[in-house]
Amino acid sequence: MWESSKDDVRPAFAEGEREIAAAHCGGGTPLALRDLWGELRGGRFRVVDTFSRDQQCYLVLSAMPPEGSGRRRLNARRFEIAERVFGGQAQKVVAHDLQRSPSTITAALSESLTYLGLNCRGSRAPILVVMAAHAAAAASSSLQARSAECVIGGVPYVVVGAPRPDIRLSSLLTAAECEAARLLLDGNSHFDIARIRGASARTIANQLGSAFIKVGASGRAQLLSLLIRSDESDPGGATTLALS
Repeated sequence: MWESSKDDVRPAFAEGEREIAAAHCGGGTPLALRDLWGELRGGRFRVVDTFSRDQQCYLVLSAMPPEGSGRRRLNARRFEIAERVFGGQAQKVVAHDLQRSPSTITAALSESLTYLGLNCRGSRAPILVVMAAHAAAAASSSLQARSAECVIGGVPYVVVGAPRPDIRLSSLLTAAECEAARLLLDGNSHFDIARIRGASARTIANQLGSAFIKVGASGRAQLLSLLIRSDESDPGGATTLALS
């Protein structure tokens, strides 16, 4: 539903429509995130909107025509690459392991995201998509979501929601560092974060750099991977997050 350049993440739905989706999801049924990735990878659903709240992240999905209706299936290798990258492996490492050029890996990741309905770079993929791919790659059943059917504008959708993996960052970072990191994980650029926070780009860069050092991450992808793995080992959130 996004018909503009890469990383134009204008919302597909208005804020009120997102509230409807989130409310339906609260009473939804449990869904293992690895199963969600299977549905997306299999082409049964396509992402039409993604958004986050303070405690939750969401995907709104539209059902796709059944197999055999003419929709092109994506080569399985493309999704394998996406799973490895979202699982925390650097694209250069994946390229070396598969004996492919870095540009080939970038293109494969872009094709995977486009197939899922997303118009963004891999470095800005929605949190819940990354969590689902990570759960599938790790064959993990501990990462759980909730799903529910809802009708928005007279059209049926499925909304999926899960707890944000970055909730416990507040125990490791200053308030400013935590807010900058969470906005980055939401897919915002440094420029976007500076505008939202009313700060300079240099200030945001310094805050994110400090946050990465504290948690032992080199950037957004690794930070998100560390957070997801922490949630897998401690799904109830009872222990203090320790990433480094």
